[in-house]
Amino acid sequence: MLKVIGITLICGTLFTLLGTLLAMALQKENKKLTSSLLAFSSGSMLSIVFIDLLNELLELSETIQAGLYIGIVLVLVVFVLILVLHQSIDRCSHHGECHVDEEHQICHDRVHAQQFVDSIEEGKHFIQAGFILLIAMCIHNFPEGISLGVTFSLKEISGYTFAILIGIHNIIVGLSIAMPFIQAKMKKRNIFFISFLSSVPMLVGSILGYYFGNLSAVALLIVVSISIAAILYVVFKELLPQAYSLSKSPYLSLILILGILVGVVLLAL
Repeated sequence: MLKVIGITLICGTLFTLLGTLLAMALQKENKKLTSSLLAFSSGSMLSIVFIDLLNELLELSETIQAGLYIGIVLVLVVFVLILVLHQSIDRCSHHGECHVDEEHQICHDRVHAQQFVDSIEEGKHFIQAGFILLIAMCIHNFPEGISLGVTFSLKEISGYTFAILIGIHNIIVGLSIAMPFIQAKMKKRNIFFISFLSSVPMLVGSILGYYFGNLSAVALLIVVSISIAAILYVVFKELLPQAYSLSKSPYLSLILILGILVGVVLLAL
């Protein structure tokens, strides 16, 4: 148990803070590097799903009547639930952006007189966007922590592999969370604290996932299904779309395949 906590603190908290530190050093995102890391991480996480977790789901279906069908239904239901939740967060974010646009439209004829006020509002807008992103990352990190805990309880080497992949991803998370607050000129110690908060749900999730992984076959079936849905959602609805939006490089597909192959090799060790 202590090993899982330690690994989660390293791949979750430490790597997230490292991404935040990188954001402060760069002061802007390196789009090509970020895109490549997202594609590689996506491929590696897919290898975890199809080589490890899906195999575990198939094994559990042999001991539970209609286990495979139950697992498939759970994966679909959880995927849809996460999708709806994130769309709700996105609508809140877009509503905030429209509100700012409307204010600027109303004050259009007094732009020069309102420059100072507008700069303050812009800072508030960045802070609002940053906290919306923080909430989204907390929601995302909790099931990812469960995935790590479950994977670690099933096969230790798979847990280490997944931890490495999560660590790579969390560098991007830390960088992404920090950017709006940096633009809002928030104090560095506060930015670090906010980044730390985003990693707490992962720690809680990993502990719960580890213990659930040692429970009955039914409980394990439920948790593995949730893990598969969470990873698939993160890969296909967040990581890959963001990777291709940041860079139109034809090599992204190659990097994605490379990530899958590296993940397969590490899982085969």
